[in-house]
Amino acid sequence: MSGFSRHKYYGLFARLGTDLGQYSSVNYGPHCQRFDCGSMTVWFSYTVPVAFWVVGHNLVVRQNNWGPTTGKHLNWIDGGNKKLRVDSDTFKRLWREQVEPLFRKEPVNPPNPV
Repeated sequence: MSGFSRHKYYGLFARLGTDLGQYSSVNYGPHCQRFDCGSMTVWFSYTVPVAFWVVGHNLVVRQNNWGPTTGKHLNWIDGGNKKLRVDSDTFKRLWREQVEPLFRKEPVNPPNPV
């Protein structure tokens, strides 16, 4: 997933001290991680985001273009429902629309002064 490997948000979530949960069995160790941060949850396989959920939106899970280990990670996330997985371009577009706005420094609609 060009542009998402060693993804910049992986380090950010780690530095924020967000709730880090392993979403699979202990067999996978640190290669699969879930970060809960505010109104969103992001799942990583290694350091690549492979799924996310933002409050008010549906779970977004990316197709597996890597290998069997990432496939196992994806199955843990969506229960193996491959029909709902999205391609790389769709995943990136939905990430830009749903996740990136949550990291803006300025609010989209600043509050009115009292």
